Amino acid sequence: MRWPGGARALDVGCGSGADSRLLADHGFDVVGVDFSSVAVAKARAGGGGARFVLADLFDLPPEVTEKPFDLIFDGGTIDDFPAAKRRELASIVTGLSMPGTVFVMWCFSVRRDRAPWVSFRGPSRLVGLGIQPEEIQESYAGYWDIEELPIADPAGRAACYWMTRRGRSQPEDGGRGEHPRGSYPHRGGVHKRNE
Repeated sequence: MRWPGGARALDVGCGSGADSRLLADHGFDVVGVDFSSVAVAKARAGGGGARFVLADLFDLPPEVTEKPFDLIFDGGTIDDFPAAKRRELASIVTGLSMPGTVFVMWCFSVRRDRAPWVSFRGPSRLVGLGIQPEEIQESYAGYWDIEELPIADPAGRAACYWMTRRGRSQPEDGGRGEHPRGSYPHRGGVHKRNE
């Protein structure tokens, strides 16, 4: 996929700004958002063509919300929140998009039977399993076409989703946030792209 030069990109939870700078280097007009003043200070000190905004994702300032984004990138922020907050963030991400927007989400995701009891490097039964494909479906399929991309993760603890915003202002279910089975191009589930 090719975006025009100057396409707007949002880096959700930008941290020190490495992904934001990479997107800016590829011609995007990038806004990186993080709630950590230390992270935003590091991001700003790193230079590059991105703008960095200190903000809470649940209370974004007008400089972030003024226009929709062509690309939204989450490199592992949304999965840090509890499930109820992740559903709220799904609505916020959708509100920042427009038909044709691409949302790339990298997250922890592991099946319960494959999860360790405790882990300091990813999801666990004790801390949480990350975001399951069913949650992605429930939270995003009303407005987005969803593909799970193949990734090199031998431990099977991560997932990457490529979502494209469909061209309508209402979800297919009339606003309930659910997707009617059978009307989704991938038969009501998350489509896995073959390697």
